[in-house]
Amino acid sequence: MSREIAFNSPLRAGKRKLSIQTRYDPDSRKALTSVLDGEKLVDLRENVIDGAVADELLEAEVRQFHELTVSDLDLLFCVNDKVLAGENPDSMAKLGTLFLEKGFYDEAIDTFSTVLQRDENFENIYYLLGQAWYRKGEIDQAQENLRRAAEKRPGYPDVHYLLAEVLRKSGDHRAAAESCQKALSLNADYVSAHLLLGLIWAESTLLQPSHPEMPPPIERMKESKQHLLFAMDLVNSGQRNHLEKGLEYLESRDHLEEGLAEIEKAISPSVQSHRSVVADSEFYLKFMFADLERDNRTLDSYIKTLETAISQHPDYADLHQSLGTACLLRGWHSFTHAVEAYREAVRINPDYKKAQKNLKLLENDGRGFLILLRAILK
Repeated sequence: MSREIAFNSPLRAGKRKLSIQTRYDPDSRKALTSVLDGEKLVDLRENVIDGAVADELLEAEVRQFHELTVSDLDLLFCVNDKVLAGENPDSMAKLGTLFLEKGFYDEAIDTFSTVLQRDENFENIYYLLGQAWYRKGEIDQAQENLRRAAEKRPGYPDVHYLLAEVLRKSGDHRAAAESCQKALSLNADYVSAHLLLGLIWAESTLLQPSHPEMPPPIERMKESKQHLLFAMDLVNSGQRNHLEKGLEYLESRDHLEEGLAEIEKAISPSVQSHRSVVADSEFYLKFMFADLERDNRTLDSYIKTLETAISQHPDYADLHQSLGTACLLRGWHSFTHAVEAYREAVRINPDYKKAQKNLKLLENDGRGFLILLRAILK
């Protein structure tokens, strides 16, 4: 198809005026959606269009994905008001995590801060705040919260790992190495920590070659290589390519910066892992505080997107988990439609015994289904 397919929609989301832009890329056969706050890219989403879709239906498929993104964000900010009004720290933390995943860092920080005000002992709240401040680029605030998280949860390797990343960004490679080693002492197979520690040791030889509290550069480079080689057999093919190039560059002091850049690419989340298409916390919030049933197409689109993602990544357990949750929600919607249909039958004909019996059975079983669904979503 030679004609360009593109859509652009403005969206008022809280205090933000967003622009959602979607275009179709015929080479990759993907619908690509950018969420912009002014000129700043907040989020980037993509959806593979099934190769069986005829050219004349492509525009409808791309439009559907575009409209799904718009309604998804609109619903998220609608849920925000209801969650905050409910004053439930667990729901607020889930909401803050969604804001964090979708690139709305100010909203995530505000929400996590509200959780902290409600319950200063809420599990992982300092870690969540540390993540949000770090992604926003506020290193000092991130470090402060992550140090508090490490004090409260000293046995949680992810806290020490992220603190190591923050300390590295602040230029304190000695403390960063120490924090990364702490993460590895708690989980010796923590691949990301091996990659990060390898990067820290190598980078420190370039930026702080004569550090009085660190080993000589030659020993640091040796340590770096050991950690990177350990990770080599445990990473995916994309990471491995960057690692191989990085190690090759590190063999020569003339190409140290290029080597560091390649290793950093191997650590990048876009290479290291995928982001789950639909988070269970998102289902929970929309089920409890919004009304997914007002637009069943939204849920159907989620299921279709998950099935496409699973066909591409069949070994990603969290995708299968999310698909199970989505199908349960779809089942609940079908269940409620069945109840409404039986009620209408009884309303039209109060003496309709079979409809009365079926309605009573569904109403009794429905309570158990609802309890099960809420337990799974939490």
